[in-house]
Amino acid sequence: MKKFASLAALVMLPVLSIVFGATAFAAPGQLAGGSNLYKVRNVTQNGGYSSSISAVCNDTVKYSVEISNTQYGALTDVTVKANLASGDINVSAKNDAGNTVTSNGHVSVATNGGTLQYIAGSTSLYTVSGTFVKTLADGVASNGVNAGDLGGSTREFVQFQAKVKCAEQPKMIQVCELATKKVITIKESDFDATKHSKNLADCAQPGEIVVCELATKKIVTIKETDFDSSKHTKDLSKCETPVTPTELPQTGATGGVVAIVASLLTAAAGYVVTTRKNVLG
Repeated sequence: MKKFASLAALVMLPVLSIVFGATAFAAPGQLAGGSNLYKVRNVTQNGGYSSSISAVCNDTVKYSVEISNTQYGALTDVTVKANLASGDINVSAKNDAGNTVTSNGHVSVATNGGTLQYIAGSTSLYTVSGTFVKTLADGVASNGVNAGDLGGSTREFVQFQAKVKCAEQPKMIQVCELATKKVITIKESDFDATKHSKNLADCAQPGEIVVCELATKKIVTIKETDFDSSKHTKDLSKCETPVTPTELPQTGATGGVVAIVASLLTAAAGYVVTTRKNVLG
């Protein structure tokens, strides 16, 4: 019996050595790389996650950064930093060997002339299954945000949002230019009471009146005797110059074709997009 026990101990010794040796010398933590780890979607348009999307004024977009530790060693001070203008995203951390490890990615958001502005309080940490962990401090779009530590062979998501801001168009008004006695359109901020009058009737000469020409929707000066209620109205608000919209509607054949192609692509990849969207939010 003693010989059998001794033999068993000799057999187990190499096995235990391998097991405990592997634990003691586990590879230091390492961040995974790859473009598939960095995604963005248009929340306003209910779009799916992609590496490249488009957005218009006032749209909200949501970024999702997957942080993956491919080794058994833990990572500490996992920091995520994003440049909203360029779309570059950087993840860095320290492993148990004292080395700094990094992972870099890029996403593209076409804003049609607008700029992306980070939404305060929108950065959160999630598990790989999509369970909310905690809200993170702001800073991801400036100096970076610390997401904490990441255990070996573990994945998490850091998500944050931004909004497309577009410059407001100046308000335009119609005035009487006193020097020329003509009705002109100017920026409201350019109004000068010494040069202009908001009373358009001031542009009328004796025997003339200022009216709205119904056919052209223009304010014109006519002889009072030429006034025709079927062609003119003295209600000048009927010819008010509309304020230029902050964004143009996207219409036309090209937009239709793009929409059809996008629908086909979405249908073809429906399962994948839906699954990822359910996990990422």
